Amino acid sequence: MKPSRMNLSLTNIGALYERMGDPQRRYPAVLVAGTNGKGSVTTYVSCVLRAAGLRVGTYYSPHLFRLHERIRVDGDEISSRDLDRLAGMVRARARSIPLTYFEILTAIAARYFYEKRVDAAVFEVGLGGRLDATNPVTAV
Repeated sequence: MKPSRMNLSLTNIGALYERMGDPQRRYPAVLVAGTNGKGSVTTYVSCVLRAAGLRVGTYYSPHLFRLHERIRVDGDEISSRDLDRLAGMVRARARSIPLTYFEILTAIAARYFYEKRVDAAVFEVGLGGRLDATNPVTAV
């Protein structure tokens, strides 16, 4: 699976999510957007939700040191084993769908959160706007 150039629509990520069973619709989510402070706000919201007793998935963009830190459940990074497994699953379902790097990682996170049965997820958007790959999540 080779990441493609950016396609300014939700068509590709929507098709992938559909092939994956729409995991992003299986839990409520908070989308964090803006110019500055998205990572901090994403962390704050996740901490508040966890303090309320919820199981929380958190998706950061970009990562600072290693890819695994982008996708967390209750603060714990996704394991290499789960990341590899889900990358393979996304690859199998993405046949003939040109996807960007961000779309691939967002889909992996959405599926991981579903598998981990999170009560809620917090997604830091990428470039933002109505065509961001995080927009198909069920935001509350």
